[in-house]
Amino acid sequence: MGPAALRIDPNDPDASADVLGKWWLDRPGRIVARERAWELGQTRFNWDVEQLAFLHQVKGALNR
Repeated sequence: MGPAALRIDPNDPDASADVLGKWWLDRPGRIVARERAWELGQTRFNWDVEQLAFLHQVKGALNR
């Protein structure tokens, strides 16, 4: 996912807050992240793409 995602440790709220704070202060980085997230939403993480994998799994389960 590249710049469209941040890695945080949900068990370490202080470190997570630090990552989010740095991200918030990096406006150019947020613009790049937004553009990449939009691209991924158009090309990968949408129903038109995901339905194929989902229907493949359903078909496999029904054929068992």
